[in-house]
Amino acid sequence: MTLLNKKNEKVWGFTLIEMMVALAIFVVVSTTAVSIFITAIKNQRRQFLIQDLQDNARYVMEYVIKETRMSKINTIVDDEDLNITNQDEKNVLYKFENYQLKRKVVGVDTNYNSISSSNIKAEGAFSIINDPGNQQYRVTITMRAYPKDASQPEIRLQNTVAPRRYE
Repeated sequence: MTLLNKKNEKVWGFTLIEMMVALAIFVVVSTTAVSIFITAIKNQRRQFLIQDLQDNARYVMEYVIKETRMSKINTIVDDEDLNITNQDEKNVLYKFENYQLKRKVVGVDTNYNSISSSNIKAEGAFSIINDPGNQQYRVTITMRAYPKDASQPEIRLQNTVAPRRYE
């Protein structure tokens, strides 16, 4: 903008109002950009949390499924304890306890060892399905997993396993 001074000469510059308008526009644009950036970071962290949760929950489920598939199912107590005899003829116990899935080899381990990650909480149950036609037992494993520090997001998994080991 051009202004005239006392000698009627053109002087180039900005008025105070123009500076305030430019500053207000800059603040609005900056605030919007920062809020979009913060939202993107929060969404990225949530996606990493979900991915980690899925990886851990799938690992735990596959671990139990693999061993159960190659084992003889002995009993399930109160939908919480699974008792199997694995392919090495060892008696193995699985149980959900203190938001962890734990495993114990009878005669080898003195305590239950957690197979689920310390980053997640895992709750679940085991149930036996008996098919009287061919006398084949199947185990259904249900599990709910969520992050240790939050109740959301959560993932629910269920799988039914028929042992391949026949006697």
